Amino acid sequence: MLIGVSYKRSKIIFAATLHHPGLLEKLRDEKFDAAYSESLDPCGFGIYELLGIENRAVTQTMAIMDGTHYFTQTPANPAYVPAAMIAPSCDRMSFLDRVRNTVSHLLMALHNMHTLGRFELVFFAADPEFAGLQEAIQKNSLVFMNSDPLLDFPAPRSSRVIDIGGISVSFGHSKLNQTWSDILDLRPTTILLSFGTFVQSYAMPERYKKSIVEAFRSFPDVTFIWKYEKPDDRISEGVDNIIESTWLPQNDMLNDPRLSVFITHGGQGSVTEANTAGIPLIVIPVVTDQTRNANQVKRNGLGIIVDKSELETPNALRKAIREILRDKSYRTKALKTAKMLAKKPFAARDIFVRNMEFLAEFGPLRQLDNFGARLNFAQYYLIDVFAFLSLVVLIPLV
Repeated sequence: MLIGVSYKRSKIIFAATLHHPGLLEKLRDEKFDAAYSESLDPCGFGIYELLGIENRAVTQTMAIMDGTHYFTQTPANPAYVPAAMIAPSCDRMSFLDRVRNTVSHLLMALHNMHTLGRFELVFFAADPEFAGLQEAIQKNSLVFMNSDPLLDFPAPRSSRVIDIGGISVSFGHSKLNQTWSDILDLRPTTILLSFGTFVQSYAMPERYKKSIVEAFRSFPDVTFIWKYEKPDDRISEGVDNIIESTWLPQNDMLNDPRLSVFITHGGQGSVTEANTAGIPLIVIPVVTDQTRNANQVKRNGLGIIVDKSELETPNALRKAIREILRDKSYRTKALKTAKMLAKKPFAARDIFVRNMEFLAEFGPLRQLDNFGARLNFAQYYLIDVFAFLSLVVLIPLV
């Protein structure tokens, strides 16, 4: 449903953009040196094609997605590269996990092909000679990923791919105001719960919210700060150790040493902020890439996963809180990870700016093109070669 809504909205926006009187001509007259666009909405690349901008790059707010492997000309191997959107898999998979992961990769590939085809209709209406979105996407010289090799699942990547994970996260932070500081002083342990801005707590099923309240009630020596958008619900009324707030300074709070644990939906931004601050996580993934992010956290020993279906009762969340407070290895690994991220030799913002400047001066960078993208399925995975070698071995035995 979310994908469908996004598609309809994007189609309306880009149809209006393409048919706005004089807009494309005005943009073309600017003679841009380079351009970049978010990969979740491919229409930007079609516009660059119409404008004749050759030096192009992709930016991606999430970690590498299933479709990204293909337009970066390095198809993912589902044997150990977890799908981003569907299969709840890690990189160490059982046979059934690999089956599910393969099906997930195939379904997303079909979805991407279908989506591109639907978007292309908008461009063909504006320019009957439009080459196609797939070709426009393949012309991107660089792909900037919101991921970090220290945290993400290892996978083969094209030379085009550049990691800029944490580019939106500042290593600096502000001191909490007196109100928040007093709240963090209430008890020896403080835990933050926030599902971000896209997934909001008030919209959860009532039974889930009651389970969360009951789980929190079980820890009277812990203060729980809950980002809850509708205070009139009075969801935590009568529970002294729960502090509700419609807004909170999340990054500043994560960087306060008095905060012990962050309970999150597993959005890329929230996970990155917690990793940078050295805070262990309890991840309750809800939609899109959050399951993948949660498995990434678990793989690195930085937190615990609680499936949202387990919120039917307070038991799973209660158990996760108890474990993450008792087992100090989560905190130790989180602090080590934060130190590693802080001491990386190159800042993500510098990497992005310098590479875009390089692309603007010397692009398009066709030297980075991978011929493997032109191979069909049988050629890429050597099925034809193994078939031939099998015949060579078997024929003398007949």
